[in-house]
Amino acid sequence: MSRSIVRLSLIISQRVAAKSALLPKTKVPAFIRPVSTSSGSGSLTRYDETTDWQKKLTPEQYVVTREKGTEMPFSGLYLNHSEVGMYHCVGCDTPLFSSEAKYDSGTGWPAFKEAHGTWECDESHASIIRRPDNTMGSAETEVLCKHAIGGAKSRPRPQRRPPKKPKVNPIDDTPPAQNIDIQQMGGPWYLINAASKCNFLMKNGLKVEATVMTLTPPSSKDTTLSVSTTTRLNHQCWEILQAYTITPTPGRLVLNGSRPLLNTDIVIGESDYSSYAVFYYQKQGQLTMKLYGRSKDTLSEAILDKFEDLAEKRGLGLAYVFAFPNYSHCESVDKDHVINCVPIC
Repeated sequence: MSRSIVRLSLIISQRVAAKSALLPKTKVPAFIRPVSTSSGSGSLTRYDETTDWQKKLTPEQYVVTREKGTEMPFSGLYLNHSEVGMYHCVGCDTPLFSSEAKYDSGTGWPAFKEAHGTWECDESHASIIRRPDNTMGSAETEVLCKHAIGGAKSRPRPQRRPPKKPKVNPIDDTPPAQNIDIQQMGGPWYLINAASKCNFLMKNGLKVEATVMTLTPPSSKDTTLSVSTTTRLNHQCWEILQAYTITPTPGRLVLNGSRPLLNTDIVIGESDYSSYAVFYYQKQGQLTMKLYGRSKDTLSEAILDKFEDLAEKRGLGLAYVFAFPNYSHCESVDKDHVINCVPIC
């Protein structure tokens, strides 16, 4: 378990303790001890190098925030706290975590999915820092308020949220093979490898069955590519019939769903027609890559390495690449085990 969960207690249970700033700010629950910010009482939000932390903090807050202590699990004030609001640093009053990001980690310390100010995994605008921590005998991570460690002299200025990046579908960033000839793509293709984060492959990647995709090119007036896929399920051979719509862009296809949101966009990324082909599939924003071969035999190391490199560029490292067997393919399927998905399933 990451030490960040342990050190979140520095932020929530004690480092944040005493000053919750839960909304509305004028109504503080009775079990939360408010911290005064008036100059007469010695505000924690305006201090200098001579700040006497032992006077400003409770003994437990001092041990946690200034001496890197950790309170006992399941003992923190905010462990089971569910009121909506913002959790602030007890030292400098900087907002650190939103209640919207809070979740039960089961460790006995409050846990948050992300810090306040995080933007698409970018913590540069958040008010926390992470440091290596080996005090518990293993390499872990300590999470600290970046403005209160060592007695920061002033509160940070508010920072503007960075502009939202335009959303780009992975498939739109995948150019099809140049001048792809759909007629030469006809015939059987044996599935060699697949790269994906889909739940089925993540759970059953070591139990996948031999799979063959047979393409039938369209006639001159037709705009669909007929697809037959055979595989085994529970020792039974099945055939799935589908129709890929050919788009005006060569190498780009669409498998229509029951509604546009469920369409599968398909790109033929690479192929030499005679030995291998790389297909990209995207449905509801999730990308899957498949490497096919013309024969049951394993492809060359050069082709396998190329596929792995292409997958890694799409965020699909070796942990998400699954090899399919090159034996025990279905030779025939009886009519009772044919699923006809034409025009749609």
